[in-house]
Amino acid sequence: SDMKQDAQGGNSSSSSGSIQNVETRFQQTHICRIDGDLPQPLQDAYAHAGTVWRGSGAIADYVAQPPLAMKKKTETTTILPKLPPLLVMRGEHDFVTAACTRAWKQDLWKQQERSAREVELAGTSHHGLLENGPLFGSVVESFLAEYDP
Repeated sequence: SDMKQDAQGGNSSSSSGSIQNVETRFQQTHICRIDGDLPQPLQDAYAHAGTVWRGSGAIADYVAQPPLAMKKKTETTTILPKLPPLLVMRGEHDFVTAACTRAWKQDLWKQQERSAREVELAGTSHHGLLENGPLFGSVVESFLAEYDP
């Protein structure tokens, strides 16, 4: 028989159906936690996105580095320009995990002596703005108020 057990222990009539169920659960948990279909603007953005950043594995080994054009070399060292403050927001259920941003903080932010803050948006996934606009807005407003009271 073609019956197979899916990831939740239920039966699926084919492996492609099971894979689709897993992809749907991943999307609903880690990409956008809005019930039903993705909002149309997000569907449009994904439909026109390239292939480099598709899927959760796209950033697994990504290491942020300052652009080469920004570096100035002297005989003894490389000088990086002072950059403006940085706010990094990620959702509690985001596929961009604390492990992903840990290396960014250790390497990139310290290297640039940059004022940086990371905020985890409770109850959201990757698209926190769409899932909880008021929370997203209050975090941005608070951050900006520190630099432009």
